[in-house]
Amino acid sequence: MHQREQQGCSGEARQALDALGKGGIEARWASGRAGALELALSLIMPRDTVGVGGSVTLDAIGLTEALRSGKLHGGTVTFLDQYRRDLSGEESLSLRHKSLESDIFFSGTNAVTTAGELVNMDGYGNRVAALAFGPKRVCIVAGVNKLVADLPAALARIRGKAAPLNCRRLNRQTPCATLGRCDERNCAAPERICNVLSVIRRQPGGNRITVILVGEELGY
Repeated sequence: MHQREQQGCSGEARQALDALGKGGIEARWASGRAGALELALSLIMPRDTVGVGGSVTLDAIGLTEALRSGKLHGGTVTFLDQYRRDLSGEESLSLRHKSLESDIFFSGTNAVTTAGELVNMDGYGNRVAALAFGPKRVCIVAGVNKLVADLPAALARIRGKAAPLNCRRLNRQTPCATLGRCDERNCAAPERICNVLSVIRRQPGGNRITVILVGEELGY
């Protein structure tokens, strides 16, 4: 990173960025959400089809709003907005499938380890599927609150914080939404969101995944 880009970048963040880079993943630092939005928008090309995974982080930096505005590249960008409230279940599912063939897919992440691992848990699996394979390019935006030491810490973060808060946000009827923590042994809830686990340790070939690590706490 250039000196200008180092503002607020802790040792833990540098370690994660370096490890991601060694794993073939382009890793960028943004000191705040405005810089993160600028970096994310710079990755969108004219006439791109853009997919997204459900993410409080993307909403927080303003990316979802920018995509919905229709003003990017003179309106030539196609946004596959699967989370519009006016969509039927079938329409939303169709857009999730189409997103797997998008030119660029944006997402948050549940955790980033200092060893350069991207750890995510999904309910349906469409988000983790897109991160692993499908869209031509992927951009993951993560606040520094997503940094953890290792895989066990990442799973603990998901079960102890991300899953309960997301279930409450989505009004899911799950034990963790009630208890505020995971009760996996007793969780047979049809609406549970911890069904598909993904751990990306390295990107074969490189040039597909970009991670923007942001010097603010964003999302769950």
